[in-house]
Amino acid sequence: MEEEIRNTETEEITETSENAEEAETTENTEPVEESINENEEITEDSTPEETFENKYEPQPEKSPYPGTLSRGDTRVSWPETKTAEKSANDIELKFEDLTKKETVRNSVEPQPKKSYSALVLCVWMAITIALCGITGFMASRAGYNKAYSQLKNDLDSRITALENKKDSPASQNPGSVTVVNNELADIVEGIQNTVVEIYTETVQYSLFYGDYVTSGAGSGVIISSDGYIVTNNHVIENAKNINVVLHNGEKHEAVLVGTDQKSDVAVIKIEASGLQEAKMGTSSTLRVGDACIAIGNPLGTLGGSVTTGIISALSRDITIDGQKMNLMQTDTAINPGNSGGGLFNLAGELIGVVNAKSTGDNVEGIGFAIPIDVARNIVNEIREKGYVTRPVLGIRGVSIENDRYKRYYEVNNYGVLVREVSGKNAKAAGLQEGDLIIAMDDRTITSFEDLTDFLNNKKVGDRVTVTVERKGSEHKIAFELEANSN
Repeated sequence: MEEEIRNTETEEITETSENAEEAETTENTEPVEESINENEEITEDSTPEETFENKYEPQPEKSPYPGTLSRGDTRVSWPETKTAEKSANDIELKFEDLTKKETVRNSVEPQPKKSYSALVLCVWMAITIALCGITGFMASRAGYNKAYSQLKNDLDSRITALENKKDSPASQNPGSVTVVNNELADIVEGIQNTVVEIYTETVQYSLFYGDYVTSGAGSGVIISSDGYIVTNNHVIENAKNINVVLHNGEKHEAVLVGTDQKSDVAVIKIEASGLQEAKMGTSSTLRVGDACIAIGNPLGTLGGSVTTGIISALSRDITIDGQKMNLMQTDTAINPGNSGGGLFNLAGELIGVVNAKSTGDNVEGIGFAIPIDVARNIVNEIREKGYVTRPVLGIRGVSIENDRYKRYYEVNNYGVLVREVSGKNAKAAGLQEGDLIIAMDDRTITSFEDLTDFLNNKKVGDRVTVTVERKGSEHKIAFELEANSN
């Protein structure tokens, strides 16, 4: 019985213990469910709204004993106190319009300041560009008006000058005469009969063909009414037959009077009388920019062609076929066949004999003519003697002008190596074969071209001092220049 009572008590105690545990579980569970329900109600509302209320409204005091406390063998749990109590205003705030809440929120939170710097910058740039455009337009307009005024004044002055010179005689410098209306055509009409066409036949020899005839063409200028004509040496050089066609179409056979290779001047003659001869001018008074007229037979088929231009330069040292010449430069159109033709000023005077042009893919408007002051003296001498007397050194030599020639001839310097002495004065003075001429007077000689240029400025009978190099030493030899033998 005691065991049953003990068991019963044990069961009761067990039941009591189970009931106590159930009660304790019940007490702990109900507050949790209440907390969950409250959290669900809070979650339905907007989180920013709750945050706003918690931020600016006073918060309730927290319990000093949150969580679970221990009482002997029995534990009692209390739920934690909420950080904020829901009020009627909180509930009403849920149903307020979002626009109103946003208004309230904006009225409390600080607003960013608007920046107008970009707008001001754009406006400033627009105004600056507009001002620059207006200023540029006004400046260009002013410049245009000024240029127009200057151009108008210049044209008026030119017209006045032309009207004043229309009936006036030519000035002292005919090359600068202003052409008015059809005056150029009148000038050409007055001089075109003085220029002729020249056709030549030259006999050539070839190993394959033997003797054969080649033809050439050029131009010439009548310098006397009885048929003397000036042309270029290279036009009639080695010609077997020379034929002349006048401007009116008449054909004549011509004979060679004489030629000068150094100056590229030659004189021929036809049997005729009463011819119109060219009026000789002078090249000493010409100026760069003076107008000029060229008449000739370009391409050998266009006789009497006329071109115009200006004097581009008065003195050019040009080397043609190894001969150094001093020529005038012109931009007048010059073509093969113009050689030997006339270069005239606007007074219709002969101022030069056309003889060359520069050729090449990138060359335009570069022609040359022998100044008439040079050609006149040579023409007169040829007409008198048939040749031109020139001073000569009386030697035959080789031009030592590069290192290859120096090594080949075993000399130590540049100059002219004497291969033969033919002049009497040179022989008598002691000039020898094998001497290397390195100076003439005080001028250094480094090639045959230098020696020729030196002699071109001398006359027959002038005394010169020749410096030569002989077997490693220098010697000076003086003697008088001789005349060339024709």
